[in-house]
Amino acid sequence: MSLPSLLFAAAFVFVGVFLLASAISGLLHATKASAWPTVPAVLQSVDLKQESDSDGTVYQAAVSYSYRVSGSTYTGSTVSFGYMATSGKEAHQEIFKKLKSAKIVEARYNPGDPGESCLAYGISRSHQIHMAFAVTWVLFAFGFFATTFLFGQSDSRLLNRIVVVEKAG
Repeated sequence: MSLPSLLFAAAFVFVGVFLLASAISGLLHATKASAWPTVPAVLQSVDLKQESDSDGTVYQAAVSYSYRVSGSTYTGSTVSFGYMATSGKEAHQEIFKKLKSAKIVEARYNPGDPGESCLAYGISRSHQIHMAFAVTWVLFAFGFFATTFLFGQSDSRLLNRIVVVEKAG
C-alpha cells in the first residue's frame, strides 16, 4: 500500500472516529441531563433557522431563555444536547411551533454549573441521525482502508491454485 493511500485511508478513519466520539458524547450529555433539577424558564426568543448552500437546506429551532437558580439569573439557548440542524423541515417546525406557543417552559440545569442548561433531555432524532452517520462513515472508512490494503497485495491463493501441466517454450 502506498503512503498517500495509507494517509488518505487513515484520515477517513480518524474523521469517522471523531464523528462517532462526538455522537456518543452528545448522547451521554443529553442522557445525564435527565437527572438535573428543573426550573421555570421564560422564553426570550424562538426562531426557525434556515441555512442553504450548494448541498441543500437545513433547519433548526433556535431558542433563548432565562431562568433563576439560587437568586442568580442565567440565559440558555440549548434545546437539547446533540440537537442539530437537518434537512427534515417538518420535525424542526414541530419543535418551533411548540416552543413558539409557550411563554414559560421547564429548563434543566447542571447543579455543578447552573449556567449549563437545556429544555429537553435523552435520546432524540438528532442523536439517531448523528450516530447513524458516524457509524456509516466508520464502516465506509474501514472498508476503504481494507480495500486499499487488499489492492496492494499479491493474490497468492489464486496463484497457488493454478496448476501448470506443461511450461511454454
